[in-house]
Amino acid sequence: MIEIPDSATRERAATATDRNIVVTAGAGTGKTTLLVKRLLYLLLRRSAPLTIDRIVALTFTNKAANELKLRLRTELGKEAANELAAKALAGLEKSQIGTIHSFAAHLLRLYPVESGVDPLFQQDEGPLFKDFFNQQWMLWLDRELGPAGARQEVWRPALKIASLEDLNTLATDLAGELIPLDGNLLTEKPGMPPPIVAWLTDLARQATVLRQAHPKTNTLERMMDAAVACLNRMADRGCDEEDRGMLERDVPGITTTWSKEEYARAKSIVEIVQSLATVKEERLRPVLQLLAPFALECRTRFVQRGYISFDGLLARARNLLRDHPSIRRDLKHQFHAILVDEFQDTDPTQYELILYLAEADGHEAVAWREVRLEPGKLFIVGDPKQSIYAFRRADMEAYDAVVEDQVLAQSPPGERYALQTNFRSHQGLLATINAFFAGVFPRESLKGLQPGYEPLVANDASSPSLASERVELRIVRPEEPEADAETASRAEAEELARWLSEEVLGREEIIEREVRTKIKPGHVVVLFRTLTGIRDYLEALRRYAIPCLAEGEKHFYERQEVMDVVNLLRTAANPHDRVALVA
Repeated sequence: MIEIPDSATRERAATATDRNIVVTAGAGTGKTTLLVKRLLYLLLRRSAPLTIDRIVALTFTNKAANELKLRLRTELGKEAANELAAKALAGLEKSQIGTIHSFAAHLLRLYPVESGVDPLFQQDEGPLFKDFFNQQWMLWLDRELGPAGARQEVWRPALKIASLEDLNTLATDLAGELIPLDGNLLTEKPGMPPPIVAWLTDLARQATVLRQAHPKTNTLERMMDAAVACLNRMADRGCDEEDRGMLERDVPGITTTWSKEEYARAKSIVEIVQSLATVKEERLRPVLQLLAPFALECRTRFVQRGYISFDGLLARARNLLRDHPSIRRDLKHQFHAILVDEFQDTDPTQYELILYLAEADGHEAVAWREVRLEPGKLFIVGDPKQSIYAFRRADMEAYDAVVEDQVLAQSPPGERYALQTNFRSHQGLLATINAFFAGVFPRESLKGLQPGYEPLVANDASSPSLASERVELRIVRPEEPEADAETASRAEAEELARWLSEEVLGREEIIEREVRTKIKPGHVVVLFRTLTGIRDYLEALRRYAIPCLAEGEKHFYERQEVMDVVNLLRTAANPHDRVALVA
């Protein structure tokens, strides 16, 4: 094993159990390896080892969860003679190593009655609920506003405030599980109804984060500023004239600085605020009174059909822990260690779920900000610089609320470690990256807004020759002096395949997961400006027995093995097809 410059930091992070741990880890710094080492230490340590059913390890994607589980299985397999390792291996498939959504689903199935769900429910990633909601919405509108409808008078005030499309947007958000709708929401109390306040607050937070990600001052960005100002004032005094004037413009089209998903969300928020900009608080209450019963019914019927949305999984699991102290106590006793990967991508509902589970024995906070953490129980890994899901409610403000105000601020205070050794890039490249981004990011974190820059260090001890290597340019000259483009392409393809086969694959080395490894076909990528002529390269690679996969390959169905299968199927479908039979 290669000596790593920050090995002492990694060792402490992997083995410290007296404090809660926060690890900041940039891309390529070996955070998955650290998570595996932490798991191995908890499972195999001499003093009070944990069984695998006492551990929760949460990741952001199924792919990351599968990789973590696979690497843990590999490392445990190396210790198969160890009784503790053998026991952990036996229980690995039933362990709670997965995504936070899969863990939330596990909790709901443990307590279906208290959660109000069918224990055999199916998870919906979005399309099912969207289709179900749209169907229910059209049926409801037909009952309410159709020829036989008798509630046109009830709808008239609402339609003066917002368009039917805007009401649909609000109803969609209310029908989700993240905005609380209880039996008291329709009571006549002074002030903005709480569900509307929650909705407006969430819109303001999303708009703020989107604006921070796009610092220019073009029309859309200035409209976002006005939208944020209006949303923040709407619960009490409403929009001022300047912001209202800005919002009277048409929303401009998308520009190259915005992704399609971000632009769609920004446009939606601006249009909602445009509709509500002149609305007084007392006029919003009838809108809620109109939409809330439908939203509640839609939410309930969807669950009764045996489906739960991704947001519903998290909200119901959070509610289960928050509202049922005895269940929270049982689960706190069940799970003794909680590891969370990609913490910067988790949202406030997920934070609540994690913190309630990491709460110290003898404490039962009624709100997540009051949670007293069990020392040494929580281990989180993240990189706030990679926080890219702000439009999904995962932002720096929420991240800091947990890390700075909870984990690091309690007594005993948690410990923060930074992984700075990078295993993907050599020193020359990292020096340039550090010099550039040190001037882009602030030196110190701006709480809730921007993380400080932490320079990365190359692991040059593992690849001493990399610092002196340069890009290699090879010029291929076809044998024929007047060769056309097609001949030149075939010659280049032949040289590429020969070079990989004779000089690179199985000969050159890279550092993969901190271990020196011979280059394999899976380490190589060939980039083309267009796919024209790619067939020459595929054929050359296959002649040299180099396995390859072409993304977007147009000639897949012309490959011999595929044509053989097609002809076989044609023969099975029609035994009289002599052409297919001969082929």
